[in-house]
Amino acid sequence: MWAGQTLRQGVPSSATFESILFREAESNLVARRNFHLASRPLSSPGAGPSTFRVRHDRFARLCGPRTAKDGALRISKRDFSIDSAISTTFDTAQTLLRYPTGLVSDIIHHSPIASSGATIILLAIVVRSLFTFPTTLWQRRQRAKMEMVNPQISKFNEEQAPLLAIKARKAGMDEKGYRAWVVEVVKAERDRLYKLNGIHPRLSQFGPLLFNLSLLLTMSTGVRASVGGIGNTIASESFMWIQHLGEPDMAISLAAGFTSFAIAEITGVGLRRGAELSAAKAGKTGENQLGVVPEATETDKKGQAGSSVTAAPSFTPSRPSPPPSPSRYSSRVQQLQRASREQTALSPQRKRPLPAPTPGAKSRSERAFSSTSSDLHPMMPRVTVKNLPPPVLEDVNPRRSSLPPEVRARIIRKGLVSVMRGAAVILVIMASHMPAGMVLYVWTSLTYTLGQISLFKWLDERKASLRLVDSRP
Repeated sequence: MWAGQTLRQGVPSSATFESILFREAESNLVARRNFHLASRPLSSPGAGPSTFRVRHDRFARLCGPRTAKDGALRISKRDFSIDSAISTTFDTAQTLLRYPTGLVSDIIHHSPIASSGATIILLAIVVRSLFTFPTTLWQRRQRAKMEMVNPQISKFNEEQAPLLAIKARKAGMDEKGYRAWVVEVVKAERDRLYKLNGIHPRLSQFGPLLFNLSLLLTMSTGVRASVGGIGNTIASESFMWIQHLGEPDMAISLAAGFTSFAIAEITGVGLRRGAELSAAKAGKTGENQLGVVPEATETDKKGQAGSSVTAAPSFTPSRPSPPPSPSRYSSRVQQLQRASREQTALSPQRKRPLPAPTPGAKSRSERAFSSTSSDLHPMMPRVTVKNLPPPVLEDVNPRRSSLPPEVRARIIRKGLVSVMRGAAVILVIMASHMPAGMVLYVWTSLTYTLGQISLFKWLDERKASLRLVDSRP
């Protein structure tokens, strides 16, 4: 039952019409790919003879019954195939995107270029240059702004961390409340800086991706509609090694898959280098983090360093000191008392229990002398408020995983690259069942993406090398 024909008979059942339709569609490969089921009875079922009029449009679709009772004609499991799934997907997209796909089809049909394959390639380059390339530039500008704002957030971190810790201690907050407060303060400051500099992190991360995918679906659907259909001259045209643009071609399918795989590999290398660069920058600025004390240098050992963070002493055994004389004993007691007063003045004012007396001590001076073991035993370093580094304000989310940020970032990076590799394999399988003209557009678009990534990578490396040369004395 083809376009323009009229069938007058009793209303057949859905199963009968389905068998007739599939038998008719399987007789022609082009009809099975480019035709879908979309007709409706002119009279209600059960009211006698009914007329099924097949609606004709520019793509000459094969039609079937679509009533409110039956819904869209369903394909049984035994009739399912990759061809039917691809046809159903792109036919639905063609119905929803009727006007843009029709415009693409008109451009290809009325192109002044004699070769339709060259028209498809030129159309892909023009569309990518006019629409997707500006969005990529905007995304890179957003990323550069974020790199400029991140040092300001780190500076806010260093300045506000001690103040927030003191306020939380005075307010009597527990650890959970303090963490929630830290998250709120950091997010508020980060949002303020993002708004001040015109940064949209979510939109810049997912906006260009969704726009490029929707544009690729629209253009590929329009190209598929232009190379399909009965009596279409473009479907029988040849281009380079492709014999027919309307038939599948395995060579161009493999070329598209290899290009997609190359994009995945280059993206993975770029993400890995970016992570290494970020780790190197963090290693230069984040050595004195909370709970991490650097090793002592020769200057620190001599007492000539002016740093506020005291380095950890070396744990090398030293010679035992001789027993103190009475004069030395009194001077030592005075030094201990002075150090205790300084420590009390610097530490928060709160009551502390007195140290327990040393067993065997007979006098108060002996108890004080034996309880301060840091001056007598070099293996036990003395820790004061001056020695402790300032607390670091961190954006902590208790609901997140307990994995370190570096491990979590590495897992996400490897997962993204694995997904892109799998998508390249799936593309080869799907492209082997698509018209060669449509795959030609997809391959051209992927090649454009590969060249764009290579260009930006070269520009970034050149900029980094120029910065390195300028930073040298």
